[in-house]
Amino acid sequence: MARSFSRWLPGVLVLACGVGGWTLGKGRTDPRAEVTSEQKAAPKTSRSLARERSVSSVAPMSEFLAELSPDADEGKIWRIVQRLSPQEIRDAITEIAGKEKPGAYEAWLSALYYRWAEIDPMAALESAKQLKGEFLADEMGRAVLCSWMSRDAEGAYVALKKDKDFWHEARDMLVRTWNKDTVFENLKRFPDKEDAKTLLGAYCFQSAGDPESRAHILAALAENKDLTGREWGYSLLYRSWLYKDPVNALAAVPDKSVPWLHQQMLRDGLNAQPGPTLKWASAQGLRPGESMWQEAYRNWLVFEPETAHAWFADQVPVWNQQGDHRAVAEFINQEIDNAQATKNESSRQQLDARLAQQIELWRKHDPAAADAWLAAQQKKAAESPTR
Repeated sequence: MARSFSRWLPGVLVLACGVGGWTLGKGRTDPRAEVTSEQKAAPKTSRSLARERSVSSVAPMSEFLAELSPDADEGKIWRIVQRLSPQEIRDAITEIAGKEKPGAYEAWLSALYYRWAEIDPMAALESAKQLKGEFLADEMGRAVLCSWMSRDAEGAYVALKKDKDFWHEARDMLVRTWNKDTVFENLKRFPDKEDAKTLLGAYCFQSAGDPESRAHILAALAENKDLTGREWGYSLLYRSWLYKDPVNALAAVPDKSVPWLHQQMLRDGLNAQPGPTLKWASAQGLRPGESMWQEAYRNWLVFEPETAHAWFADQVPVWNQQGDHRAVAEFINQEIDNAQATKNESSRQQLDARLAQQIELWRKHDPAAADAWLAAQQKKAAESPTR
């Protein structure tokens, strides 16, 4: 659907709501008043006067039913919708919801819910939740939120704090209306510590993608050690930054001021950004763990096998020297699984030989551990028809 309604909403809420057929309302121009100066000056003929009387005399609901079409012009949709009474808005939604493919009338529903929310946002939101199909329910719920927040963003957030379906949307839309110059003044309006923590964290998460906002909030977090929600803000900012730009996010992790952040970044990074995170972890001198590290290496092998192999080759002598023989064996095992999955028999044979050499090296330092690990792997292989 073409969503030209966004031109009627202030820019900050266009960002907060995404874009959509629901970005109507506050600040919009009444389409009926959009006439040129030539039209104002031109004398009205009997035909034009008759046409105006005819248009104004058509009942809004009758006009709605006559014009209801998936391809209706959005300007016309809004001109009709804004003339409907609250009850007629409900009736119009019921009419569309009863159709075989209500999603085809998304532009109509967006305008109807946006307009209804100007009158009774809670009723509009409850109605949106009842729409069939998760997509429509979510989209129309957003239409309500955009309308409500264009008039009272903080009030909408407070009213929806216990709404399991749309509270997170309201929280995120609210903080998107803030910026680096207003964030702390806005937070002062929420004396409840849980609110302050939640909103600061959400703002930090949203700020991670913008270098200026990110630098500003990071400086504020570093300077204000008693700030409510400070650790939560750090956590969400770095998590969001990691997903967007893992190399720079990992490089920027504070060394001592937030000691727990290293472990969070390692855990999140191994799960979501295995390559950059394994490189960072080894550069930090972190000792290889077990399941998280192995799973990360397995995923990295799938997407960047050559880079992953080269990195691991550099780690093998380091890890063996520091006694991490088990980790080397486990990582070779991941390479064997990858060769098995790609049906690379030549590589598989070479890896089997490498693993045997690693077991022999391990036995020189801890024969009991090496034999126990090998016995466990042999049992697993016997139970698995693919190995």
